[in-house]
Amino acid sequence: MERERTLVGVIISAFIVFIAISDKTLVNEYIIRYILVCVILIVIQLASYFSGKYRRIIDLFQIVFSIILITKGMEIVVIAVPSVIYSLLINKYRKISYVSSIAGFLLIINPENIALFLLYSSIIYLYMDSLYKREVSEKDLKNNYKIEREENHKLIEKLAYMDNYRNHTNIMAQINERNYIAQSLHDKLGHSVTSSIMQLQVSKAMIDKDKNLSMEYLNSAIENLSEGMDDIRLILRSLKPQEEIIGIESIKTLLSEFQNNSRICAELKVTGDIATIDSSYWIVIEDNLKEALTNAYKYSNATKIEMYIEVYNKFIRIEIRDNGKGSEKIAKGLGLRGMEERARSIEGTISFLSNNGFSISMIIGL
Repeated sequence: MERERTLVGVIISAFIVFIAISDKTLVNEYIIRYILVCVILIVIQLASYFSGKYRRIIDLFQIVFSIILITKGMEIVVIAVPSVIYSLLINKYRKISYVSSIAGFLLIINPENIALFLLYSSIIYLYMDSLYKREVSEKDLKNNYKIEREENHKLIEKLAYMDNYRNHTNIMAQINERNYIAQSLHDKLGHSVTSSIMQLQVSKAMIDKDKNLSMEYLNSAIENLSEGMDDIRLILRSLKPQEEIIGIESIKTLLSEFQNNSRICAELKVTGDIATIDSSYWIVIEDNLKEALTNAYKYSNATKIEMYIEVYNKFIRIEIRDNGKGSEKIAKGLGLRGMEERARSIEGTISFLSNNGFSISMIIGL
């Protein structure tokens, strides 16, 4: 706004000179005086533009200077006043302040020029007000952009922190798991193996002296080692996650990664006891889901994908559907034929429907 206001002031000063030159009643002395006055006004305008924090003081000086010139008979200078007044009085009461200031100048100008001055002041006000509103709008846009950038930066930092936290959590989980395995092997298997070694050594030493005692120690070592193997199986069984947990977590991870990468909403809804789903079924379900997600991303223009896993007494129903554009005719390429082959490999059936999006329905017997 400052640049436009300065430009307006320069144009008005040049206009004053033009009027003075065009006025045939003025002698050269007065024309030169007008030119000097306008040069002074231009210098003041430029000083106001480059002065920064002292701009209001210079604007106030220009108002006082204009009043002095008007009282000295150079009334034409009054046309430079409205733009300066507006800039000087920018606040929430600027309209009242502007009107009051213009009214004050009406007292010192020729009554014949009051109507023209009021019209001119109104035009200047409307123009300067439009500049001011544009400046405010630009500032708001810049502030909003700055706030948005800061929020995005905070979000990126938060995501980075979450990634680091997740990696740290995974590392700690691995460390805790390994520590648990080591401690369990030491407490259970280590004791059994150590005891069995000692018994075998005794059995070896007594085999020629007392066969019965040697056999007792040998049998005891065998029992200890058998118990140790049972302990190992128990440890491994407690560490190995259940098949349904592995399967459903793989599906959740796949959907989550797809949503993050494609910005397409992906939802999973599960009903029934998924513990009855065999691991071979989970492999087929996951592979078919990958193919369905790939096709949806490439061809459907969908914004949402839903997956339903419904477990009943005798069968499992899996449905994957999107809200994309669908297709009038389904052309079975390698991807869809591959899904059919995988479903048949576990004695299941699969069907495709392209109505209100694209839908894949798979039935697997239990």
